[in-house]
This record gives sequence, C-alpha cells and structure tokens, in this order.
Amino acid sequence: MERPDAPKSKWSLDALAAVEQPHDLAVSPDGSTVAFILNRDMSDLWTLPVAGGLPSRLTTHREPMPYWEDTTPAWSPDGTRLAYAWDGAIWVVPSVGGAPKKLHEAGEPAWIDSETLLVNVDRDDESRLATMKVDEPWPVAVTPAGQNVGGHRVVPGGKAAVYVNYPKADRNASEVWWLDLETGETKKLTGVPGMHDAQPTVAPDGSRLAFISERSGWFQLHLLDLGTGEELQATDGEGDIFGIEWHADSERLVAARLHRGRCSLITIGIDGTIATLAEGGTWSEP
Repeated sequence: MERPDAPKSKWSLDALAAVEQPHDLAVSPDGSTVAFILNRDMSDLWTLPVAGGLPSRLTTHREPMPYWEDTTPAWSPDGTRLAYAWDGAIWVVPSVGGAPKKLHEAGEPAWIDSETLLVNVDRDDESRLATMKVDEPWPVAVTPAGQNVGGHRVVPGGKAAVYVNYPKADRNASEVWWLDLETGETKKLTGVPGMHDAQPTVAPDGSRLAFISERSGWFQLHLLDLGTGEELQATDGEGDIFGIEWHADSERLVAARLHRGRCSLITIGIDGTIATLAEGGTWSEP
C-alpha cells in the first residue's frame, strides 16, 4: 500500500542531496539536550534543547559524508563536552560551544569518566581498544593483540566495557567480550562459530548483558545473566531486532524491529514480552 506522504514524482539525485538529514542523535546525561549530526552544507555537530528552542551549531569543519558512515557523538558524564570522530581522529568540543580540540588518530569514542575516553585504534590491519586522556591524548592499548574489535560500550559505573571481537580465523563470526578497565583482564562472554553476535550493552543495574545474534536465522535479542552465566534468546519469529538500548529500570529495552520492509519501534521485557511503541509504514515506488 502506498503511503499518503510518499512523493508523487521521481526524485533526482540533486533533490535527494538537497534534503537536510539529521542523524546519530545522543541525549545529554541530564536529558535536557540532544546532540546530532546534520547533513546540510556540511556534516556538522549540532545541539537542540529537548524542551524546545533554537539549535546550536558546534562544529564547522566536518565535510559532507554519508550518514551510514558517520558515528554518534558521545556526551561526557558531566555533560560539559562532546566527543566525536572525524577524518580518522577523535575530537572534543565544549557542549556550550567553543573551539574543537583534536586529540589523536582513533575512532568510536565512549566516555569512561569525564576525563577519559575508550576508543578504537587501527594499526597494521588490527583493531584494538585503547584508553585516552582528554588532556594527555596518547592512546594506551587495553585489549589483546591479535583481535579485531569494534562496537564497544562502557559498562555503567565505568569500571568495565563490553565489545565485539571479529576472529581472524572465522570471518563469518563475531563474539562479545568483557574488558575490566581496572585490571586489563579480558574474557569471552558469547560466541558461536559461523554466527554473528553484536551490539552488546549492559543493564544499568549491571545484572544482564543484552546483545543481538543471528543464531536463529534472524537477528534476535539474547540476554546473558552476568551473575549465573545463563543465556537465553528473548525474542523469536521473523524479522531482525537492532538498535537495542536499556531502559533505566533494567527490566526492559527499547529497540527497532525490521520485518518485510516495515520498521517498528518496540520495547522488550526481560521475559520477552514485546510492546509496539510506533509502527512505521513501507515505501512503494513513487
């Protein structure tokens, strides 16, 4: 069925390129402000008050790039700075405006505390996680040599992180690993040969790891009890689950579900109960 708001004529490449695209939203720690990337004349970083008001442009140096190749800016825990990746390096800019500061060649910034970032560093066909101080930005590797990593998230409390490792011996697989940021110890949490596990995130109360896995033939939500080690598949059926984020109560997650071209925003309880928040339409040829 054709959407009532679908364009009635063919789009040109010039018309598509002229459409402004906000993407990669990140909410400030106090919930008052949203940071996002806006594809306009440039692909710069902006902020907007949640309660309404005028947007503020924080950067003016990020040349245009496809949204699918961009990354989400990261708020510092105290909300005073935003870290972002650009041109192969990590940058930090004050959230109220000011001159951006280039730190070091790296990607995927995530804050451990208000002075320290966890980043991804590529060297010699290898990716490793490293810590980086904002005021002394020399990366210190914290994951083992020989791994290819990405998709890391700092665990609530800032003492550990979870990340995805892509084994060199099995290009069709990815695994979730745990990193103790205080001792440097790492351990494998999930992984099945020939299958991809991805998007790991730990509940705010630290009790469970959530991730998506394709083991059932679709990307479904899986949960790992970090106390007992018990793992279960929380969702099933046709369609892919992605973009998972924990609710503050640690009893449910918000996620997107894609099925037959239709994308819905849903919540998923830790018992697997699904509630639809918003159901998107599908696009037909104009």
